[in-house]
Amino acid sequence: MIQLSPAFVAWKGYEHEVAAPLRQLPGADAYQARFARWLADCGAVTTDVDGFSGLPNCALALIPRAMQPHADRSSTASASEPSVAERRAQPASSKPCWAESEA
Repeated sequence: MIQLSPAFVAWKGYEHEVAAPLRQLPGADAYQARFARWLADCGAVTTDVDGFSGLPNCALALIPRAMQPHADRSSTASASEPSVAERRAQPASSKPCWAESEA
């Protein structure tokens, strides 16, 4: 599964740096409960809010990598890059996370 992100993608450390403090805010429990109900009502394969909205295994961000917070700690492919010249310079084994692996 690929997460399509119109803005930034969670990075390694996001859970502790951003998500954990947000869960301490007033109303966070009610928000989590509403989100879980919405997932269930939509027939999602999970009602685990953190699992659904947390750090993805694979993501496609619609922003340039230069605008991705902590880009060095995210496994993100940006839809707006790399340029063709940059792509040609990459090793053939360097594929986006959604590309099929050769078996």
